[in-house]
Amino acid sequence: MVLGERGQIMVQAEKALSGISDPEKIKKAEVYLKIMRKVSAEGESFITTESDRVKKVLEGKLSDAKKKLMLQRTNVLKSFTFGQKDEL
Repeated sequence: MVLGERGQIMVQAEKALSGISDPEKIKKAEVYLKIMRKVSAEGESFITTESDRVKKVLEGKLSDAKKKLMLQRTNVLKSFTFGQKDEL
């Protein structure tokens, strides 16, 4: 099986995840991997649609913990837009 550049990066990220022991860092890494997989499967448009969804969720009532998770997800999504014209 031949992996493209994104596939190779995901394999490296999954290997890096297996070496993490801090539960907080594991959660963050899992969010990155999940978004990486979605972008790989659905394309760049996933970033925009997911960003819009997260913004709507943040407009509602959320616990502090859930709000923190959604803001973290927003930051991860922003990291995937490097070099694009439109900001999230």
